[in-house]
Amino acid sequence: MFFDLPSDKTCIHPEHDPPTGLYIPPGKGYRHVCPACKTVKDVIPPDYSLTLPDPVRRTVVQGWKLVPVEPTEAQLATVRSQKSHPCAPDRWDSNNRRIYMRMLAAAPLPPGDDPQHLTDGEIIAAQESLIAAKDALYRSRIGLQCSRCKKGTYRADGNGYYDFHRCDSCRHVPM
Repeated sequence: MFFDLPSDKTCIHPEHDPPTGLYIPPGKGYRHVCPACKTVKDVIPPDYSLTLPDPVRRTVVQGWKLVPVEPTEAQLATVRSQKSHPCAPDRWDSNNRRIYMRMLAAAPLPPGDDPQHLTDGEIIAAQESLIAAKDALYRSRIGLQCSRCKKGTYRADGNGYYDFHRCDSCRHVPM
């Protein structure tokens, strides 16, 4: 649902008939005193629209889980499958808490919140792009001036386990 202003020549006061005809330049928003009623109003440009948040999509606080108002059959089946002790008191105890936790575990996810799994090809492509970025970063330092002695330049070096850079003059290895 959108709330749009009707035109760019309006006083934003529907109670005034006829409107005062205040011109609002597109892209500008400011406060003004209405000449008809002498009240201060926030003027919004006509090309600006206010949208209401989607009531279905809400942020779920960590540790909470959205559940349907009416329990699903899976939740009810979970409750029915639990054997309650005949001497258990009718109050919220650890047994009821365990049953409720099982109900929450059986609750369906809200629409659109299904976990998105990457395919093997997407994972391999992401790993290859990270390796390429690491190699490009490694090559970018070769030939730069040493930050310690300011005379030598960095060259590629390694110890069999790691690739690193070493100054060809003072043998400094940058971190």
